[in-house]
Amino acid sequence: MRIVSVLDNEKKDIKVAEYFNLTLDFSHKFTDNLAIGSSYLAGNTVKIITIITILLHKVSHEIGDFVILLQSGVTRKDAALFQLATVHSGWNLLEF
Repeated sequence: MRIVSVLDNEKKDIKVAEYFNLTLDFSHKFTDNLAIGSSYLAGNTVKIITIITILLHKVSHEIGDFVILLQSGVTRKDAALFQLATVHSGWNLLEF
């Protein structure tokens, strides 16, 4: 498949892994939010522990996703933009 770069209008070949990664990243962030939401029912201690563990987990996960995008043939700028696009599935992570 070919994609037009958002920033430099250059056509590049990208791998299917990029689309697969972005789709799974969106659904993964959604399920993280479900875990945080359900932890609210269990009390403040469980809620805080769940939020901390998910935030610590997200750092390594986002770095890994960025590397997968780079290995799929995406430029650094486009990879960063794609990662920011998937953030919208996780906005309620900040609403604790």
